[in-house]
Amino acid sequence: MRAFITDTYSIVQLYVPPEKTVNRDFLRQVLKGEKALLPISECKFVTIPNYDELGVRHIFPQFNDDSDVMKYMQDSYPKDRYPDR
Repeated sequence: MRAFITDTYSIVQLYVPPEKTVNRDFLRQVLKGEKALLPISECKFVTIPNYDELGVRHIFPQFNDDSDVMKYMQDSYPKDRYPDR
């Protein structure tokens, strides 16, 4: 899987979530056009301090109802797992 994602990243220039969080259902939705991958040119990579209140588990639930954000996210994650920081 790593070789596929690395090769795809260099060819299409899209942000693919880390392989530990990607599942086949999400990839199937991407191929069907139900979900999308974000172009690298639109990503803004920043370093965020490790404060508990800035953690993904506190911020992510606020975006569950936002369709513009959720088209790039999986529909479900394993228990106590969240998207990549």
